[in-house]
Amino acid sequence: MSLKAFHVFFVAIAILMCISLGIWGIRSAGSDVSSLPMAMGAAGFAGALILVIYGAWMLKKLKRFSYV
Repeated sequence: MSLKAFHVFFVAIAILMCISLGIWGIRSAGSDVSSLPMAMGAAGFAGALILVIYGAWMLKKLKRFSYV
């Protein structure tokens, strides 16, 4: 597995984890009186958005390298 393929895999897993954190935070905010879960949910979605932008930039920059 090339470094590019591993990087794409790692960024994809990080995006899924950030989205999971966002969903968990939003769902937990209704049952908790603290605003911390809502802030964590927003941070998770913001992190996912930043990772998507980074992933697109990285793929554009490394398009001359193969995945093998």
